[in-house]
Amino acid sequence: MRTIRRVERRQAYSLEEWAFAAQTEQVTVESIAYQRNGHWFLRPTPEPAQQDAENRTPATMTSASSLPDDLNIPSWLRRAYALHQVYRCEICDPVSEYRGPLAYERHFRSPVHLRGLHRLGIQYTADWDYIDNVEDALRLKAHLKHLHTKPGCVLSKRYARETPSAIDRAAQTSVTPEQAGHNDGSLTRAG
Repeated sequence: MRTIRRVERRQAYSLEEWAFAAQTEQVTVESIAYQRNGHWFLRPTPEPAQQDAENRTPATMTSASSLPDDLNIPSWLRRAYALHQVYRCEICDPVSEYRGPLAYERHFRSPVHLRGLHRLGIQYTADWDYIDNVEDALRLKAHLKHLHTKPGCVLSKRYARETPSAIDRAAQTSVTPEQAGHNDGSLTRAG
């Protein structure tokens, strides 16, 4: 039945439609794909010829795939995940932006952010989460350095992947004000 309809439709073609049909029928498998080592690969499609401005028709609808990535997601879903909020981090890159709080929180442990901290001379610990400004990072670095030189401070670092028991054990080691005057460097265990 399809063949009969196709033949009837072809009989009604104009001269221009016949020429176009003849061009499209000359497409073979070899012009679309090539074979290498027993596997078929598609050939890259040639760029379409640029049409004149008067021949172009304005598009009334746009497909979702032609929109930017952040607009492919429905607006209700973007609001539900707060993807309409844009967060920027100067430590990673002044132009890097993260859409939504989840992506923003994840980026603090990403290699890009860790490299940015390393460039500032900072070793990453959990204290550096949510610090996204270079000035704030340098100010916090100076403040922590000042705190570590004061007598009576707790000599522990919070690492993001440590277990709570390891953090508790590190917090038990502290310098008392009486020991701060001694130069022997001995520490006592509290508890």
